[in-house]
Amino acid sequence: MPPIRRAVTAALALVLAAAAPAVGSTSTTDTGPDAPPQQNSALGYDGYCLDGHGMTVVVDFQDLGAWKGHDGKTIVRCAPGPAEGKDFAGTGRDALREAGVDMTGTERWGLTMACRLDGRPAADETIPRQGDPTYREACVDTPPANAYWSYWYADDGAAWTYSTVGLTSRSAIPGGFEGWSFSLNRSATTNPPPRSAAVRPLADRLSGSTRYATAAEVAGKYVTGVDVVYVATGRGFPDALAGSALAGRQDVPVLLTAPDELPAETVEALQRLKPKRIVVLGGSTVVSDPVVTALKKYTSGTVTRLRGANRYATAEQVSRQFPVSTTRVYVATGDNFPDALAASARAGSQGVPVLLTRKGELPQETVTALNRLQPTQIFVVGGSTVISDAVVTQLRQHAGTVTRLSGANRYGTAEQVSRTGFTPGVPVAYVATGANFPDALAGSALAGRTRGPVLLTRQDTIPPETARELGRLDPQTIIVLGGTTTVSDSVLNQLKQYVVRP
Repeated sequence: MPPIRRAVTAALALVLAAAAPAVGSTSTTDTGPDAPPQQNSALGYDGYCLDGHGMTVVVDFQDLGAWKGHDGKTIVRCAPGPAEGKDFAGTGRDALREAGVDMTGTERWGLTMACRLDGRPAADETIPRQGDPTYREACVDTPPANAYWSYWYADDGAAWTYSTVGLTSRSAIPGGFEGWSFSLNRSATTNPPPRSAAVRPLADRLSGSTRYATAAEVAGKYVTGVDVVYVATGRGFPDALAGSALAGRQDVPVLLTAPDELPAETVEALQRLKPKRIVVLGGSTVVSDPVVTALKKYTSGTVTRLRGANRYATAEQVSRQFPVSTTRVYVATGDNFPDALAASARAGSQGVPVLLTRKGELPQETVTALNRLQPTQIFVVGGSTVISDAVVTQLRQHAGTVTRLSGANRYGTAEQVSRTGFTPGVPVAYVATGANFPDALAGSALAGRTRGPVLLTRQDTIPPETARELGRLDPQTIIVLGGTTTVSDSVLNQLKQYVVRP
């Protein structure tokens, strides 16, 4: 084997990988006392990195193709930065691990040699390599030069470069790409790069065929084994509004359900997420007891409810999960959704709760929550047509500062909410329809997690308020929440002009 090739294959296996349990693999697993070493974990998330701090990892199975239960499709996952605003730091091996891709080493070289990625090539899989058409990879010694994982890297927007050094010898580039491509019957000069271009989309879409499917797609950005999943009705906004702020604070997803039946898309998401516990938002009138019973099959832990006698009481119960002496609280109307849509994302990014109010009166349940939380600042989301000045006056008894965030319409209010807490150069901005609530609320927890605002749009045109705020924000990426029936491809393409890459 040529020295360069040997370095690459040996390095390639320094993948110490990690995996959100088997990204797409149902192929066989090496077991027994003499099995090659494996390292798995539940890290990273599906798709391209949402910001310029993470490292996008691409695994292309090339000629291996589909085999048994493995579809052989290219894997694209993100190894995020260690914390908000922090760059990914590490080697190519670290990137593979942090993205959550299974790796198996060799008996001789241990985890310094990548023999299998996402279970491929499997121990009982025939690889038709030249000179040995019935070859099977046992992961005992160095993989052969004509059947191994080649290693590549690229800056965002650049061409793939074949790495001539090993995975632990080259530092990954934040905002860039690390790639692995199976090389079968190729030479050192004809190894195929990954077929996915090393380009993070300027604007992308998270959507499904229904509101439940869109929420499940959003949940795909979370790792397997999350601490908790919140489940709310997809028929009404109040419970999900309060719960999304809590989910954003805890870095966990919100899924939606029908009142009397668990949608198939929600079931599939739960099967992948494998949450340690599930919390249902709201009482049995919005999420029935049979649905709660059905949810027990999808967690090894408990299924509990956070509920009150009404939407205001449920929000108060959710607020009990936040610490006393919270610095700020957002208060939104419990009667309608438009002004409140941006509030849960902002609250989630700040780790503070959202409470609900009636237009002309502060509910007792909200008063109880404020007395317990003792905030120093309250943000009232929406104008006087949705929350009266009399309610604002009542709120002044519970905080030193009460600030109203409102615009001339729902788009203007979302703009004002964004302006209070997000500075230019945000890693990501989310855009959802202002005509309905499910897509924005499903994305609010993710927006809170990734520290990005939620702005609103019409289906076929970008409102001037949203355009103005995107122009101020200079986001590195824009994610549209929902399908083309709510936000058209024309709007998606128009949004790209507001993306600014550092």
